[in-house]
Amino acid sequence: IRMLAVSAPASLLILLPYGLSATINTPWATISPTAWIMLFHVTVLAGVVGFIGFYAGVKQVGAAGAMLYQYFVPPIAALLEWAVIGKTLLPIQFLGFGVIVMGVWLASRFRQPREAFSS
Repeated sequence: IRMLAVSAPASLLILLPYGLSATINTPWATISPTAWIMLFHVTVLAGVVGFIGFYAGVKQVGAAGAMLYQYFVPPIAALLEWAVIGKTLLPIQFLGFGVIVMGVWLASRFRQPREAFSS
């Protein structure tokens, strides 16, 4: 988390030229409360809380163990898209979901415990 916090100002210097014009020209007073709530959700809840939770998980299960669960992001996004907006999922997507679940299960089952690397 410290490395991420230290790198943020450097990324600001790179991103500032791209977003400065749009930021200055945005009519901030006309933005709806819903949009502000969504911005709060993306920045604070999904961003800050998400990173803190992820790195707490990395601390508990190690980088390799935490990385396995990153493979669940696309299928969970597809399932949420189906549940929330009614997007139709194709059979190939269910097959892909099964492959991911099986792969994560196999990798979790056969990976060495974290303690094996600490000696």
